[in-house]
Amino acid sequence: WDTEEYDVSGMHSTSANSSQILFAASTGRYHVGVAVQWSSLASGPERRVRIMVNDSSVLAQLDIGGPGGGLATSMTVSGDLRVASTADFVTVQVFQDASTGSIKAQSTGVPCAFWAHRVST
Repeated sequence: WDTEEYDVSGMHSTSANSSQILFAASTGRYHVGVAVQWSSLASGPERRVRIMVNDSSVLAQLDIGGPGGGLATSMTVSGDLRVASTADFVTVQVFQDASTGSIKAQSTGVPCAFWAHRVST
């Protein structure tokens, strides 16, 4: 996650721990999500996207078998999180069981985003 659209609370850094959103500014309830699009493959692999809390527990996860036929696969997953400590953070993990294929970059016009919005105290 090497670019930001906005980050008014300094929750993300593009240079240090760029795979994390850190809740250092405030505790409370947050809505967290990720959207990715995988490149197309001739056969459909198994794919997974999940959001981890403090690299120890799964907040939300989506597993799918690939569609095959050369189609790209879009995946979006989100969940609500009660942040109790300003040391808490979330990360995204992605997986596929194919040796080729990748996640498309945002510059291709395809949504690729990782976000957190505070919804209450």
